[in-house]
Amino acid sequence: MQTNDLETITTTFVGQVESATKYEIDAENKGAALWVTKPTTGRNPNVIGREIIKVRMPHDMFAKLKAEHDAGDIHFPQLMEIKAEVDMGGGNRANLTAISIRKHIPEPLDIPTDKIDKTTGEVLTGAAMANGLKPDAKTDIKPK
Repeated sequence: MQTNDLETITTTFVGQVESATKYEIDAENKGAALWVTKPTTGRNPNVIGREIIKVRMPHDMFAKLKAEHDAGDIHFPQLMEIKAEVDMGGGNRANLTAISIRKHIPEPLDIPTDKIDKTTGEVLTGAAMANGLKPDAKTDIKPK
């Protein structure tokens, strides 16, 4: 069977990493995982609070992550950008294995300064923005 790069599915996502764990049973059996949470979708009545997603990662990634944590560069919980390979797991469910992880740094918004409220820093939207008012302004907006 011929293999190619299209047989590997990868995805990049941003998630709230609550913690990282590792295990080492012996030299052959070791690994690590990220524990990522998200708000519950409400589809499962047996879940209260945040849903927990396990993302596997290579054992040596844990040491690098711990070094960043010990240096004070990251703290948990931490919003992180995770690139992961997607494989088929048991019960036809997807398994995620992290191949890279970094602290999430949001992209700066490309918004002209005249579209930002100078008092609050809020981005002005819609008709209120067209008239230079905050979106929640209690003023009727009338056509000119």
